Amino acid sequence: MEGKPTENDYHALLGNLELETRKRVKAETALQEAEAKLNHAFASFPAGIYEIDFTTGKFSNVNEAMCGYCGYSREEFKGLSPQDLLTPESQALYEQRVRDFFSGKQITPTVCYTIRRKDGQELVCLLNNQFLYKDGIPVGATVIIRDITAEWNTQKTLRCQAMALEQSFDGIALFSREDEAIFINQAWAEMHGYETTDELIGKKIGVFHSRDQYEKLVLPAMLDPENDGASNLRIFHIRQNGEQFPTRMSTSIIKDDKGQPTAILAIAQDITEQLRMEECLRQSQKMEAIGTLAGGIAHDFNNILYPIMGYAELALEDIHPHNPAAEYVREIVHATERAKSLVAQILSFSKPSEEKQRPIKLPAIVDEALHLIRATLPSTIEIQEDIQAGTGLIIGNATQVHQVLMNLCTNSYHAMKDSGGVLRVSLEKKILDSDDLPPSSRMAPGQYLQLQITDTGTGMEPHVASRIFEPYFTTKPQGEGSGMGLAMVHSIMGKHGGDILVDTNFGQGTTFTLYFPLLEMKGSFSKRIEAVQNIRGNERILLVDDEVSIIKMLGMALERLGYQVHAFDNSLDALEAFRKHPDNYDLAVVDMTMPFMTGDVLAHHMKQIRPDVKFVLCTGYSRKLSDAQASELGAFKLLKKPLSTKTLASTIRQALDGCKG
Repeated sequence: MEGKPTENDYHALLGNLELETRKRVKAETALQEAEAKLNHAFASFPAGIYEIDFTTGKFSNVNEAMCGYCGYSREEFKGLSPQDLLTPESQALYEQRVRDFFSGKQITPTVCYTIRRKDGQELVCLLNNQFLYKDGIPVGATVIIRDITAEWNTQKTLRCQAMALEQSFDGIALFSREDEAIFINQAWAEMHGYETTDELIGKKIGVFHSRDQYEKLVLPAMLDPENDGASNLRIFHIRQNGEQFPTRMSTSIIKDDKGQPTAILAIAQDITEQLRMEECLRQSQKMEAIGTLAGGIAHDFNNILYPIMGYAELALEDIHPHNPAAEYVREIVHATERAKSLVAQILSFSKPSEEKQRPIKLPAIVDEALHLIRATLPSTIEIQEDIQAGTGLIIGNATQVHQVLMNLCTNSYHAMKDSGGVLRVSLEKKILDSDDLPPSSRMAPGQYLQLQITDTGTGMEPHVASRIFEPYFTTKPQGEGSGMGLAMVHSIMGKHGGDILVDTNFGQGTTFTLYFPLLEMKGSFSKRIEAVQNIRGNERILLVDDEVSIIKMLGMALERLGYQVHAFDNSLDALEAFRKHPDNYDLAVVDMTMPFMTGDVLAHHMKQIRPDVKFVLCTGYSRKLSDAQASELGAFKLLKKPLSTKTLASTIRQALDGCKG
């Protein structure tokens, strides 16, 4: 059993406590002295020092040298941030470095800024950053700042400018009088296919240009003492792999005190993408102009073609079927149909098409496309066809499907144009189940029409084949393709509920396989297509067209069918006649393109006079009015000229009977 503490024990304990207290006081005193010395060193340090708190973005402490540099008191510094001291150019550099730092990028601890003092004077300063972390998170920084304005002026700003130039997105290079690179920024190195700038120091300026451009454009800028440089010079540069690319380059000659050139500063931008976009814009404007021209030609051509078709049909009614002339006239009608189809094909390339889809016969579209492409292919390329007849209908847009075929056939031509070959096009029915569909396919199991386009051309390597449907990706030389063709094909196939697959081997040709969902024919739909309607009548027709030959032909044809025709070749006269006797007409057939007043405007005025008037609009070509717009205007239908007399008469009958065909 332990005894009670003795008096000696108490004295020993008190002695220990007194000793510890003296030690603690001594340590605290030493700490205070150390802090005082540190604060004194901070305050009296000959270079400027400031501390910044990242949570506020403001200065948390500055020394006297920093106050002397900037002309602000320590109290005034409490409300300032580093941006407040910088010129606009240095502000941009500072903010970019902050973004880079907090996004995890490595930034150099040393940077050069231009500081604007309170009195407006500007100082060039070199800053060294020491970042402070807490639990691995940056919370602030201690920055030592030194005024190097004198050194900057002495060295003609080259060294500090190089630090700023490193941040530029433009390629910047400085070449000596001996044509050797003495400074290269990272953008210049990457633009030319190099990973680091060190690889380029000491290289001749001619390495970056073709020989002829170097001798004609670059070298004179170095040798001519009167030359101060060039602005916006379009010149081709050369990458490390030998590839040429276009740039916009400006040069500035650096001269000594005697006016002699000592170095050349070059700033270059890679303008490959800019030129591509400009080319796309020019192509778009060109196609718009072609579309306008083609539209005018189509309108005039259709107005010439329409009477030929109509009078030929009238002649067939008057000629005995066994008369040899009947066969001649039938050939005229057939030729006008071919001409009508050709105009439609030309227009499909020069104007935006409506994306309305309807039942179409794919074999007929394939045949039309092959007729058109055959005329453009050289004799060294053979076309083989295997088109199964009676393959059924698909739901689609004929113009878009035609564009798909023309694009793929044109690609096959480019693959074979140098050595010739065979272009094979086949069409057949296919039943696809889930096992037949590739994993990436957008299709569902069912019945399809399989269209295959095969060429014996150059084929594609795997890395190229994997990207052919990407927008703007092309392997063709500049100026021969925008890279949008196959992207458009892929998009159109998706809109048609189908898919496109490619099978290719480099040097062995390419096969594109397209699948279109087959339309299931319903009995009522089939009967409606095959139904033959009675197209005769005795109603009163107001006929308006500015072509006298069309007026005479249509008037004669409709009168033969029993109609009473009142024809006008001037829209103003037609409107005046309708205004006087609006109830004298059961239906109006109005052409869209007429002088003084277009067909849609005439129809609008007629509807104001008599809201229940029925009318049909006709057009040889019009970008102004679509089927949907014609329907909103109140038209029964918008008919495309030239059209057969039977089609017009059938439409008139349907409009008068109040039924849609």
